[in-house]
Amino acid sequence: MERKLFITIFFTFLIYSSSAFALMELSGSFSYDRTVYGTKRQNKSIDRTWAGTIALFLYNYTAIELNYSYNDEIITENEIIPVDGFNLNLISTQSKVHNEVFGVGIRQVFTGKNATIKPSLSLGYAKQFITSTSSATYQDTSNSDLFLFHADPSKLRVDSVFGTFSLQIRISGRLSLKGSVNTLFPASDINQAKDNLKYSVGFSWYL
Repeated sequence: MERKLFITIFFTFLIYSSSAFALMELSGSFSYDRTVYGTKRQNKSIDRTWAGTIALFLYNYTAIELNYSYNDEIITENEIIPVDGFNLNLISTQSKVHNEVFGVGIRQVFTGKNATIKPSLSLGYAKQFITSTSSATYQDTSNSDLFLFHADPSKLRVDSVFGTFSLQIRISGRLSLKGSVNTLFPASDINQAKDNLKYSVGFSWYL
């Protein structure tokens, strides 16, 4: 219920406020990371992130920023581990974390809108909706039967702070290539800011 309310407020504000600003910027990015590890390369980690940002400019250098991102992280490990006291081996585990983030803040741009290179800094509030699931596969050592165990999903709602440094390189009149460094951390623990850095490349378009 809380997530639906947050989405409704987010997009209602966007629809009714976009017509009040002379300049609006849309940007989007996608990142994918796949890591294979283990002595036999039997384990893997896959991370995908989709992100979008809308900046509504109040002045030439200052904008209200609305952002959204969706992250999927899947870790699969295939290790044979005997279970003490039972004729069972743990042969595989998998964990999935889905993180949906809605943010609103202020962006400060350091050059004019017609500059070829445009650095900017954004800071604001974000709400994280995190869902975690996990599963494990066991094998009976006496007959090789397999048993799949699913843990109950865990859901978290986290009040957070986001910060983003971006650098845009203009390709044409309205289109720019955009690189960003972003941090997202719980509002109660600023020390995590340096531990949650993400780098992305995408495009932005001025309306």
